[in-house]
Amino acid sequence: MEYKKKDKGLSNEEQQGIATRGVRIPIGKSSTKQMIETGFYADKTDYISKLFEDEGTYYFFTRPRRFGKSLLLDTIDQIAKGNKKLFKTCAIYRDKKYKWKKYPVIWLNFSKLSAKTGSSLEASLVKKLYDIADDYDIDKSKMQPIIGPPTVNDTLSDLIRALQKLGSNYASQPMILIDEYDSPLISCEKDQYEGILSVLSSFFKVLKGSQKDCKFIFVTGVTKFHLSGLTSGRILPMTYHCMKIMQRCWVIQKRI
Repeated sequence: MEYKKKDKGLSNEEQQGIATRGVRIPIGKSSTKQMIETGFYADKTDYISKLFEDEGTYYFFTRPRRFGKSLLLDTIDQIAKGNKKLFKTCAIYRDKKYKWKKYPVIWLNFSKLSAKTGSSLEASLVKKLYDIADDYDIDKSKMQPIIGPPTVNDTLSDLIRALQKLGSNYASQPMILIDEYDSPLISCEKDQYEGILSVLSSFFKVLKGSQKDCKFIFVTGVTKFHLSGLTSGRILPMTYHCMKIMQRCWVIQKRI
């Protein structure tokens, strides 16, 4: 594509608008693969790879919507899957120290769960955890209780233990990625708030107690609700790494 010589009478923003005219910009997309293939990915992998150096760390990251949180989690997921070829133009591909281990991943996007009531949220979480078990060919019968319906807390604990025993193809520590943890609380009816809050508080208490069994736990959201086990613990390393990552996110936005 050829562009005319810049008009000195136009501002930088206007010049950039002319340069990108006719280009389909993937606004609101959270697919790392799509962003890389269309040339709009701001490479953050040199910072993201540092997250993999820690073990048992609980990252809690809140920022406004459209701030690249879901794209960040998708990038972590793709790296955890060992999808090295996807990142051949990125810094992590050139990093000789990174070993490209495959990690099992529990990725839960709370904005996509059925969460009109506390009980529907719990049932939706259990179903999603069973779906993840299917992805790794885990025998779900070993995760089901002898008496009564399955609870999300027991199902989560059982799934983490099962993922630790997948064999030599995977690292023994799963990663847990939680996107938009606060979505059920933001979108629920007032009379259902306490029930949903109870389910989430119980869930994150179990999650916090599983730190030592995981590579790391990464939770994103828009707001900070007081949930048992969510906002306590080791969160300072997250502040430095994530702010560096997000600073890189803004580079591409300013250029566009």
